[in-house]
Amino acid sequence: MKLIRLRIENDAMDIAYHPVSGQAATAHYLIAYNSDQTIGENLENIKVRLAGLQFDAAILENGLSYPFSDTIVGVNYDRIDVGLALTNLLNIPVVSQAAVDQLGLVAAVKAKSAYLKWHLDYYGQYHGVRNNGQEAEQALTTISHQLTLEINRRGIIAQFEGYFNLPTLDFQAYRQKYGDIARMDRILKAESKTPDAYQVAKQADALMAFYNFDVTTVQKIIEKMGYQLPKEYLTHNIQYYLARTTHGSTLSRIVYAVLNQLDDNDDDAWKLFSEALASDYYDIQGGTTAEGIHLGVMCATLNLTTRNFGGVNPLGAHLQVSPRLPEHWQTLKFKHLFRGVHYVFVIDHQRVTVTADQPSTIMIGKQHYQLQAKKPLSVTYTD
Repeated sequence: MKLIRLRIENDAMDIAYHPVSGQAATAHYLIAYNSDQTIGENLENIKVRLAGLQFDAAILENGLSYPFSDTIVGVNYDRIDVGLALTNLLNIPVVSQAAVDQLGLVAAVKAKSAYLKWHLDYYGQYHGVRNNGQEAEQALTTISHQLTLEINRRGIIAQFEGYFNLPTLDFQAYRQKYGDIARMDRILKAESKTPDAYQVAKQADALMAFYNFDVTTVQKIIEKMGYQLPKEYLTHNIQYYLARTTHGSTLSRIVYAVLNQLDDNDDDAWKLFSEALASDYYDIQGGTTAEGIHLGVMCATLNLTTRNFGGVNPLGAHLQVSPRLPEHWQTLKFKHLFRGVHYVFVIDHQRVTVTADQPSTIMIGKQHYQLQAKKPLSVTYTD
């Protein structure tokens, strides 16, 4: 039996590798314990150091004795079950020296393997080597096909169960009373109410999936769950939730700008993008800029510019380019780093010109192109 023996102290992790149990170690490692990291993070260093070695089990020499486990260690006032942690990291049973002394090595490993089979049923059956969660993955796939969504006849996806039964708010009346209602959540709480009791949102919530992925991907996921969406469902969802959103977060405008562009509503997309772009400059939230800029919305405006207006989509194996420049823009130029390749794009309403610092594949429109290092490629497209 190939073994590793380890002792974990406050300042170091001592590891010995025994390719044959009962014989001398052929390798010895002393890994400094990083007090700025958790025990779990320190155990990752063991995995890195032992990469390439083969072993069947591990013996923990200084495990603490608890009724439910004898492979727990205490380091810097922290506690962790090294047996379970290393099993997850290395796919091996970890036994305590006390168990080996009492039962013998083979019996101790057999007993721990039996325990792990029970404990790791969540991840899949355990037969000496874990199956990397294949059963769990299959179970989660089954669950994902049976999740419940509440979708009405117009294809509007409820933010949560029962959402459609909640009352709406008269935004115009609240504006007349309070002026700025972006933080409607705070206004309602000041009135001893809760926003959870109304059809109101501070920012885009239910439609974030369409922003994070794309319309086709989300639609396929919903269809796999057994739901059929009517035509123009995206338009209905955008209109429905936009009328119930107060944009208390500056990022909310970016999400709805992207959604409106995906729905071919370029005027509203540009309006929301412009508001987000100037949000800190004009301090549209009334005093928050003095506390610090909104770095998230700054990055999001750049992402919208390159990914949506420039049409450079990084979600696939290769960059996909389908520009949709605003009519009053003449040219857009930017750099893009994707999978280690540095690209430079120059895009106008008829042509995409791209240069890469190394050979790569890119898709412009529906056509794949092979780029040579540092040689510009110009492609005419239909705007």
